Amino acid sequence: MTQKMSLLDAVPSSAGNLEEAALLHAYDQSWQLYARVCDLRPVSSMNETRRIDYENSRDPEQEDERKKDLWQMLQYSAGFQHLVASKGEQVIPLPYWNLIFWKNLPVFHYVVDGSDYGYAIPVHSLLVESTFASLAEPISAETVLKLQTDLPFENLQKAFAEMVRQGWLKAGAELLVPKRFVRFGQNEPVPPTAACFEWLSTQARLRCVADVLELRKSILHQHFLHKGKPLNAKAMQRGLNVTEYDYSNVIRKILRPYLPN
Repeated sequence: MTQKMSLLDAVPSSAGNLEEAALLHAYDQSWQLYARVCDLRPVSSMNETRRIDYENSRDPEQEDERKKDLWQMLQYSAGFQHLVASKGEQVIPLPYWNLIFWKNLPVFHYVVDGSDYGYAIPVHSLLVESTFASLAEPISAETVLKLQTDLPFENLQKAFAEMVRQGWLKAGAELLVPKRFVRFGQNEPVPPTAACFEWLSTQARLRCVADVLELRKSILHQHFLHKGKPLNAKAMQRGLNVTEYDYSNVIRKILRPYLPN
């Protein structure tokens, strides 16, 4: 099976809305996109969707070739649509994205046996075939790997946004989640240009957060700065002091809405 990687890691860096830029890059290049079936959400009504305007600079001959590619993509993906009901971890190909959004999520539109099916998915859950040879090579000991998590990315981003509101993290931390996290059991390098999370509270509080979110504390220093300076790696690996258990309970209460039931 061809190795897959996050769409957000595959596209060139861009200013502005990184997720929309990634989608438009994939659209412009006619990339085949993939997703785990459990990440797809049925769109209740296609009448509630919206299509954005986008102009391309392709000449007519290129556009004809593109239409053939898109038609093949649509036919290929249709054979996998029935698997969505399983809500499993299987990775399936998606129809081409046609500039359609539903509640700020891109929509992928299947047409199977004359019936229409629309599914929305967070951009950070989209996958593409890896085109980087470095990902097929053994990962060196010096490579910074993403933090692994069992939490849905949407929940994790909301948890980080809440920590920003609490004043524990620098603004924009939730936008870095797709660059710094990966599903549990996978190994992915952090993109070289990805910024670190900047922790603004005490390191003891970060240890508590790591326990609540089940983050690997031994590598937190690779992903977080503390008020602009490196974290104390050894301090991150300490257990909670007796006086910190109440502290941890308060943090758990704040983050509980974003944890699995």
